[in-house]
Formats: sequence, C-alpha cells, structure tokens
Amino acid sequence: MSLSSPRVAVQVLGFLMLVGAVKSLYETSFTEAEFKLVFGVALKYLQVHNRVVKEAEISWALSQHVRILSYHVVYVWFLAVKLEDRPKHVRYIAHQVLLANSAGSSESSTPAAIGPWGAEGEGEVDDATEVAFDWLARYTYATADPRPSKSVLGDVVFNTHKLPSPPEGSSGSGSSSTGASSGQVVTEKTWLQGNSIVTIRTLPKSGWVEVLSRRPSGYTKFLGRVENVPHVGPGECQPDYLTVRTGMLMDRDGGPRPINNTDEELGPEQHDENIEKLFSETGEEDPALRPDPITGYVWSRTAPSQRRKEVKIDPAFLALQLSPYPYHRNVRLLVDPSLTTRFFTILDRMPVIDTHKVGVLYVAPSQDHESDILRNTHGSPAYTRFLEGLGRLIDLRGQIDVYAGGLNPDEDGDYAYAWWDDIGQILYHVATMMPNHPDDPGSVFKKRHIGNDYVRIVWNDSGHPYRFDTLSTQFQFINIVIEPHSLGVISAFSNNLHENEYFRVSVQRCEGMGEFAPIPGDGALVSGEGLPTLIRQMGLLADWFAYVFSKTERDTVREEVRTNWQERLGAIKRLRRQAEQKAKEKAEKGGEGAEGSADVGGRAEEEDKISKQGRFRDFTGAF
Repeated sequence: MSLSSPRVAVQVLGFLMLVGAVKSLYETSFTEAEFKLVFGVALKYLQVHNRVVKEAEISWALSQHVRILSYHVVYVWFLAVKLEDRPKHVRYIAHQVLLANSAGSSESSTPAAIGPWGAEGEGEVDDATEVAFDWLARYTYATADPRPSKSVLGDVVFNTHKLPSPPEGSSGSGSSSTGASSGQVVTEKTWLQGNSIVTIRTLPKSGWVEVLSRRPSGYTKFLGRVENVPHVGPGECQPDYLTVRTGMLMDRDGGPRPINNTDEELGPEQHDENIEKLFSETGEEDPALRPDPITGYVWSRTAPSQRRKEVKIDPAFLALQLSPYPYHRNVRLLVDPSLTTRFFTILDRMPVIDTHKVGVLYVAPSQDHESDILRNTHGSPAYTRFLEGLGRLIDLRGQIDVYAGGLNPDEDGDYAYAWWDDIGQILYHVATMMPNHPDDPGSVFKKRHIGNDYVRIVWNDSGHPYRFDTLSTQFQFINIVIEPHSLGVISAFSNNLHENEYFRVSVQRCEGMGEFAPIPGDGALVSGEGLPTLIRQMGLLADWFAYVFSKTERDTVREEVRTNWQERLGAIKRLRRQAEQKAKEKAEKGGEGAEGSADVGGRAEEEDKISKQGRFRDFTGAF
C-alpha cells in the first residue's frame, strides 16, 4: 500500500495528533527543523489529497478526513512552537499550503475566492486555504483566546449609571448625575477590511472606546481610553473617578484586587457585588478564586481563559487584527448599519472553534441491556479516575463559553465533563452523571443525548464482549471500547494509582467505514496513566470521521465538509457582496448630479483634476 494512500495518511496524521497532545514528548527537545518536518508531512498529505479527489477508487469520505486532519495537525503543532519562534515557520507553511491549493484548485467542489490573491498574489485560493492564513495571522504573534470574555472593567465602563457616588467632596464625572450615565446610546461604525470586520464603538463614558475585530478564525475585542480626552470635564475640579480607579484595577502589580470575570449578563446583585469590589479599599483575597482542596476547580459559567496558560501578545498582533490581511491593499468598505445588526447576531452565534460531543457509557458486571446500562449512576474506581483525566468538570448552570452539547441542568444534571483548547471543544455526555427520573424507566432523557452522538466511549466491566448494537439508535457509527486488562495497584504502599494498570482499547465501526485512527483492528494495550489522553484524541478523530461519513451519506455523495471557520468566512463574504451592492446603489444615486455639474460651462481640465483629487481625498465616504 502506497504511503500516499488515504488509508495510510489517516494513520500517520492520527499518530501526529496523538503525539502533539503529549507535550512532554517534545516540548523541551524539538528543534526548528523537527517542527518543520512535522509541518511538511501534514502538508504533503494535503497536497496529495487535492490531486486525487477525482479518482473514483479513492474513498471520498476518507479523502475529506485526510484534508481536515492535515490542517488540524498543522494547527496543533504550530501552537506547540514557542511564540517567538512562530514567525520563522510562516513562510514555509504558506508556501506548502499554496502548493496544495494550486494542486486542487481545478478539482475544488466550491468556487475559489478571488479576493486576496487574485490581483496581488497571482492566483486564487479556496476557503480552507484562506482560513489557514487567517488562523496563522491570529496565532503567529499571540496566544490569546479565540473569543473574548466580558470583564468587570468593561461592565463598569458600559454601565456607568450603576456606579456608586464618588467619595464625599468629590465631583468627578463618574457619578450618576452626569449626562453620560443616564443610558446614552453607544455610537458605532463598521468597516470591512479584507476578511476582517472591524467595529469601533464610542462608549457612554467620555474617552472610552471599544474596538472589535471579527475574523473567520476568531473574534477579538480591545477596550481602552483615548488619552487625549481630559480627565477633568468643563466645570469640574476632580479627575474622572471611574477612569482613575479602573486604571488602578488594570494594573495587576498594584496589589491584590481580584474580581471574578464572567461572560454573562450580570444580575443586579452580582453587578453591585462586583462594583463594591472595584471601589473597595480592602486587599483581602476573594475565597471564590481558590480551588477546593478536595474537588479542585469546577469550571463555572465561563473560564477566565480557554486554558490555564501564560498569555503572550506581540504588538504585531493588534496591527494584524485591524489590518485588511490577507488583502495587501488598504481597502476599506464602510458597511451600511442596516446590514450589520442581523449579521452580527448570526456571525456571533457561529463557533470560533470546532465543537464535538461524545457519549460515555459504563457497563457494570453482567450487564448487556441498554436500559440497565443507561441507568447506572456510578462506575468502578478505575472508571472514575479515567473521567477525571478525560476532561474538566464544568457547571452547566449559566454556562456560556464552554459548549454544553444540548444539556439542560434541570433535566440532565448540574455538572458535565468537557475538554477544550484554542482549536476545539469536546462535551462528554456521561450517562452516570445524568440523573434517573422516576417517570422515565427507559432512560429516554439520557438516550436522547447519548443515542444521538456519533461516537460513544464504552467502559466495559461486564465480563463479556460488548455488542456494537447494544444501544439501539440510528446514529450507530463508532464505539471506542475500554476493557480492564490488569488488576492495577497490587502494593499496599504504592502511591501510584496506575501502577501495573493496563486496559485494552478497541474500536467498533459501522459497515462501510474504514480505519481512521492508529489503533490495530484487534485493539491495543494502554497504560492507565496514558488512557485519558489517548481516548480523548481518539474520540476527536472518531467524531470528525463520523461527521464526514454522515455528511457524505455513508461515503456515497461527494460533498465538501466545511469547518466552523469556513462557515464564518462564507458569512463574511456574503456581507461583503451585500455591502458592495449597497455602496454601488448609493454611489449611483449621489453621483448623477455631481457628474452633471462638473461639466457645466465646460470646466477646464485643471479644475477637473482638482475635483478628482478632492473626491480622492474625501474620507467621509470611507470613514
């Protein structure tokens, strides 16, 4: 079998994904040349994929899966490179991606976009290629999250009418008696620059502005104050109280003044509590910020960051977010406000990362029927340790940032396990964590979630083989089965929970579905310590392939599978077409009289040049 075959490609790419998830294997030892080698392998498979899409003997679903995995491997390993070293790899990756694009441009199932490369790059690129460049622009100079979270600072600036009065004797403009604090309407304008939608808002509080950049690969928000605006307004003798105190809040080195960040609409009680913290003089630490010594962190509402990580930002990151990249000409298009309201509602609901949901079942000894399996409320100690390593425990009530997978806390329990990074999120529908309802003997509440998942992780303690069709459902694609292979800890004095603990992992696939991951057909032995990481990555690979297999109607229809980033790019392109049409209509209506008056009385050629220069330098139409 050829190394370029999709059947081999998915094994190699899957292996690179698994290794990429274990940073201890490469974090301190990998060199620039070795990272380049990984990128080269993934992008070579992408080039081969784009050349063979017309060959009938090649599985279309497997070919689409290779394409998705090739990009995914590049993204995973690019994030593994130190921030200061990332720019060194951009030119090589860009060259290889463009080679893949040129190899497949004639076979692409969707029209290539002419925008950024048509005039200046001498070529066309498809949506997947455009998204790749947009993603690189986001992460080459920063490790910031792909979506912003609201902060107390932003909430205070936006809601000045709820601020407490300044101290006695102060007449600062942050008091509730000012005109700006009475709910003044925010002014905003939106521009299209390349594949970026830039919105600038002037906030009710004088001098404060908010800049939003919406791109296919993410959404960035900047909040700041124009320092040219005086701190003291006309007729006032005290500095702007809000600005002074929020400035102190932003100075992390000025002393411990922790305030919880949430991305939810704050209720009156929570808002007043946060305001009190902002304006209090106490230096006491909020006990809510400390993890419970037993249960650890429970991720409630929104995580302070997508991951607990060190965030670095290069100045070029800000410039890139506000630039027209990948367009190199300084092209701006002022978007008519009538188009933006509904568009932003739609675009902001599109995830900025990939979302997945995977079912988890525990099969107790001697169980073989779905009703008994679904009604289990706990599992073995080894199963419990596995869940703790599989993801992070999240509170489903008020959850905003973490994909909840359709779970309703009133029916499906308050908690769930989830895992996420800058590229994707996985929500686990864990049957043992969902409550059993007295009026639901068939566990329909649980089955409506787990039964609709493409992939199910089955912890099989039954003592006999798990049947593929044990759970009756139309979404019967992939089962990842885990079975104990050893007794685990045998020493009474061992501190290692996974000592001598191994499990057999096997994959069950529906008819017609080929191998998609580097696990042999008869299964593999995996240590208890490495099991959660392996199964998490296996679940991700399985859910991607099952989704592709389903979208192509079990590999019978040649339909391109598009990611969330590609869908966001498509939405931005549609807005561009609408905005250009609006601008054209407006120009036609306003240009008739101007052209006629320019020729009245036979204007001289010099005056005509001045008129053209004047029109060129009139910035009011673009800004």
